[in-house]
Amino acid sequence: MAMSEKMKKRLKKELIEGVIAIIILICVHCGCQAYIDKQVEEWNAIEYVGISNKVTYNDEVYFKTIEEIADYENTQNYYSSEIYYNALNSQEKFVYDTYKYAYENNITHLFFQESLIDECNYSLTEILEMFALDSPVMEQNLVSGEDECSYTIDNKFLFRYVERELKGSYINIDIFTKEKTEKRQKAIKQAKKIKFDFTEDMTEFDKAKAIYTYMGENVEYVNDDSKDKVKVIMKTHYLYDAICKKKTNCDGFANAFSLLCSLNGIKNFEKTDDPPKDEIGHTWNTVLLDGTWYNVDATASDEVLAEDWTKDLYSGFAYSDKLQTRKHLFPEFAPDCKDDTIFVGCTLKSCDEDGAVRTVAEAFRSTEDDVFVVIIKGKKTTNEQIKDLMQDVAYYLHTSFQTSTVDGANKKIVYVNK
Repeated sequence: MAMSEKMKKRLKKELIEGVIAIIILICVHCGCQAYIDKQVEEWNAIEYVGISNKVTYNDEVYFKTIEEIADYENTQNYYSSEIYYNALNSQEKFVYDTYKYAYENNITHLFFQESLIDECNYSLTEILEMFALDSPVMEQNLVSGEDECSYTIDNKFLFRYVERELKGSYINIDIFTKEKTEKRQKAIKQAKKIKFDFTEDMTEFDKAKAIYTYMGENVEYVNDDSKDKVKVIMKTHYLYDAICKKKTNCDGFANAFSLLCSLNGIKNFEKTDDPPKDEIGHTWNTVLLDGTWYNVDATASDEVLAEDWTKDLYSGFAYSDKLQTRKHLFPEFAPDCKDDTIFVGCTLKSCDEDGAVRTVAEAFRSTEDDVFVVIIKGKKTTNEQIKDLMQDVAYYLHTSFQTSTVDGANKKIVYVNK
């Protein structure tokens, strides 16, 4: 039977409509795929920080975008000098700021995506150390571990799962626990109750000296002889021990001195060294007093004030880099400390160098100060050799004096009381 014209037109119309429908479906599909591809591209561009309170990075981790970390407003006062922070590049500052976020939220494990730290000149551990040295609130002896790792995460776009591998570095920070944070807050609260008889006409130098004296008279130095150093560090609350318990080690002295200075408007920051393996490190302070930077070793306040003749000596107060016995871990960050409050009489290569007795004797005669310093370079000088030298000097001068010796990494510093 021949197809009527009407039916031909109808079939032609349906065919055209079918083709159009197919074209539309193809366009929709392509559009959806383009949308998915765009979403995947945008998702892959997002950079993440992983956070956790688990023991290892293999446990459950929650991810925060860099925007969430960057937009977080800190609620706590760190009394930070920002000496180290201001010298960092943008990526290093982001890591530093993430530590603040982790500290405030008691997060002990962090993961940084590789692209977030690829331009960092310092390791995650080093930046963590700088965070601690900037602020008296943070301990310097950090129990931390750093390792490379990766995570596989997924997301869903229009019912389609897409996986992505994140490569980067993981670090655990055991001192960011809630218990330790509460200890620090108690110490800050107690420190604010410590009052000094400061007057409006007092210089920053005199105020810092009064704080140094307070530390020596009220805080006792205790050294740890335990074999398990990590266990002791985990139980130690340096700032809390210094302010509330009145017993601490060098880190606690440095933290407490720094906090008391900050509370009284004196700009300061902390320094630490990098000791050889199996040797104990040291932490001290640097303060800006009336426009001049000085080193201050608050730990020495306890040792010096224990001796009658050195009560007014302040051998650990306001001295130059020349008299510093330890090498600073980050010397590129610190301003120079060029001045001393105690006169440096002379410097010797050794106790038995030619003319050593005459050199010290002339320094003794030339200074009008009650106390002067003799620096003896080298690691091999013994206290017995120094004692013999100073006895010869006393005999040469037909007088008597008292001395106190401080050991340095590459020198001995002899304080001579005329």
